[in-house]
Amino acid sequence: MIDIDRIYKELENAGVNTAKYSSLLAISEPYSKAIPVFVEFLKNEEFDSIRTKDMLVRALTVKEAKGLANETLISEYHKYPEEGYKSYRWAIGNAFTVVITNKDEDNIIDIVSDKSNGKSRQMFVYALKAIKSIRVENTLIDLLDDSDVTGHAIYALGRIKSQKAKAKIEFFLNNKSSYLRREAKNALKKIG
Repeated sequence: MIDIDRIYKELENAGVNTAKYSSLLAISEPYSKAIPVFVEFLKNEEFDSIRTKDMLVRALTVKEAKGLANETLISEYHKYPEEGYKSYRWAIGNAFTVVITNKDEDNIIDIVSDKSNGKSRQMFVYALKAIKSIRVENTLIDLLDDSDVTGHAIYALGRIKSQKAKAKIEFFLNNKSSYLRREAKNALKKIG
């Protein structure tokens, strides 16, 4: 198992200033030089500490990682089953709220469309707000019927100003869930 000291040594070798035993999330500039180090550790098959991997994923939830960590993050998501790793997989989805690019569309749609991925899909759904395409819009509309991600789909549809989804979103204004009512109200304001 790779230990945290090895990560710090690699960060140091890459020219990243960090205090030993401080949080990886608290490293100082240049942060862009840390991205390849974090990505390589996630790719390393002998590195299996979920706690440390989770810290690395969270460290990659920055604009500097956009387009550089995406493929590795998707691979990490698929390595672990939903059962027992829901939080880790959710953190990977959360990273995509920052790093998503148009090139991720197919991978993200595959993830969010697979109900067996459960609630770990939530932040991937949220991230889709950054991709404007008919396929994304249609996927988000379909997800309105998926109770694990309904609120996130409503939010994303509001952000992409989906006129096509307006009538379906209006239906949630009378939902028993105050969360869904609030998301629907906010989304409809954005859609106009």
